[in-house]
Amino acid sequence: MRLTVHQRRILSEFVANVGVTWFAGGVVAPIFSTRDLQNIITTGIWGLSLSLVSVSFALLINKSS
Repeated sequence: MRLTVHQRRILSEFVANVGVTWFAGGVVAPIFSTRDLQNIITTGIWGLSLSLVSVSFALLINKSS
């Protein structure tokens, strides 16, 4: 399926927003909601990793346009 430039831009923006959501939910929120250090570190690593994957995918989509 071939996407137009406009469609790729919208898809890239959506995936970047997913990355922001992963960062907010996985890194920022546990700092304020939990007291367990192991839980904060674990969710922080997962949130940061998935955020980086999402942003990298968004950049890859944007690069191909």
